[in-house]
Amino acid sequence: MVQKSITTQRDFQEGFSNALKIGYLDTPPNTVSSRGILRTLFSSAWPQHFFVLTNIGLLGFYTAISETPFCLVPVIGCTLVQTLRKDRRHYCFKLISSHQQKEFVFSTSSLVEKQSWVGCLQRLQEQGLKKK
Repeated sequence: MVQKSITTQRDFQEGFSNALKIGYLDTPPNTVSSRGILRTLFSSAWPQHFFVLTNIGLLGFYTAISETPFCLVPVIGCTLVQTLRKDRRHYCFKLISSHQQKEFVFSTSSLVEKQSWVGCLQRLQEQGLKKK
């Protein structure tokens, strides 16, 4: 079977017609320096990536037309924390995965966008708990 190449963001989004939420989130840069010293998450340069929230988790793509996700964050079973940061990143939240023993930190461009992402994540978690 030959896969059709994704050429536009619209083509990409149509492939996720059952997505709960689609959009851009900022993620912190690599937090470990070459010296092994933890770099602060307060850096002003957080790269922006394209994310798709599905019933299996949060898929991260480098761009809106990337064909392969670079990460999958399992939302169900994670702890959702609406992080309050002491820097310019006012609209942060994080998912803490006990299974992967990792924290995934995200930032949005506005309070409304943060509330939208957090609301969708909470609904997915609630649906997951009802299925158990």
